[in-house]
Amino acid sequence: MSETLRQRTLRLLQQHGLRASKRLGQHFLIDNGVARDIVAAAELSGDENVLEIGAGLGALTEHLARAARRVVAVELDKGIAAALERLAHDWPVQVLHADFLKLDLATVCGGDRAEPWKVVGNLPYNVTTPILHRLGEHFARFERFIVTVQQEVAQRLRARPGSKTYGAMTVAMQARFLLEPVRTVPPQAFFPVPDIVSEVLCLRPLTEPLVPSAYATIFEQVVRGAFAQRRKTILNSLSGSDRLTASRAQIADALVAAGIDPGQRAEALSPDELLALTKAIAAIETDGAEGARQ
Repeated sequence: MSETLRQRTLRLLQQHGLRASKRLGQHFLIDNGVARDIVAAAELSGDENVLEIGAGLGALTEHLARAARRVVAVELDKGIAAALERLAHDWPVQVLHADFLKLDLATVCGGDRAEPWKVVGNLPYNVTTPILHRLGEHFARFERFIVTVQQEVAQRLRARPGSKTYGAMTVAMQARFLLEPVRTVPPQAFFPVPDIVSEVLCLRPLTEPLVPSAYATIFEQVVRGAFAQRRKTILNSLSGSDRLTASRAQIADALVAAGIDPGQRAEALSPDELLALTKAIAAIETDGAEGARQ
């Protein structure tokens, strides 16, 4: 009888004297059905390159190697990366022992060459947010992202204005991606068993991102400032933010110009409304800067 994914994982850990690291938030996928569903969601035709984040002991890597042209499997744990490299020696896989958050993605993904790349990964729970931020910064480089995250995080990313889970991360991701749920993943699909349910999400970069590049920096400043103090009104939150140079009176004028009630809270505003506010504040700050030079 063939070895199950759970059996293989436990064997490799024992064989190489390894164990799951709590510090790195390691939980190894041991359900082959879940692995197949994740790879199927990437819709690989055989011509694409895949960047795998947190490759672990190859639960996804093996399936990806069969479906993609090439896989770059990134693994932070030195011992796990070495074990994976031995396992994948005859697969079309390059194992990188590296921290994804410090990777030079342009170099890893072939510079400016127009090759199709997709991202697949079971994101470590303890660094999910910074990884998502990094993916958001490089959204235009990839065709699709299939990521497994805590279900709580997935719900936050897909939240609608007015909900308690709607926040700065929600706006940042929805401004760049169409987010689609793929499936939930029970705790028993991992070893060691986590205390939470996970969810697989498909992130498709928008053909035209919501925020024009000229407004990207100030949009981020406005969103972060707006959600920094959720209990306050949008006017009070932005007036107290050190990210903006506009005065309280100017922010109030910008809110009126954008058609937003200054008494509303940030969580009630859609990404489109926050963009309209960004443009109004940008216009005021530009006028102020020009006036100071005269």
